[in-house]
Amino acid sequence: MFGVNMRLLVGILTALILLAFLLIALWTGLRLWLHRRSLRRSTEDEQRRRFRPDGTPYPPRAEGICDRCGRVGKDVFHLPDGGRLCPICFEETI
Repeated sequence: MFGVNMRLLVGILTALILLAFLLIALWTGLRLWLHRRSLRRSTEDEQRRRFRPDGTPYPPRAEGICDRCGRVGKDVFHLPDGGRLCPICFEETI
């Protein structure tokens, strides 16, 4: 009777260990998938912020005053000719 009970306990313990490994693998896989999805979205957002829809890059941005409308903003395009345009005025000129 003792041998049967020991085999049963060892079997249950083995099943619990395998279940724990399975749960850890599933949790790790889920976290990896969520991280990759977040990284992909972040990369796409950065691409949208840095490049126009046609693929050409936007000019450098910094804080400043728009030469056209006079708005003060954190994202003002500093053009190669020395001018500064806010994103709204920049899109209107294109």
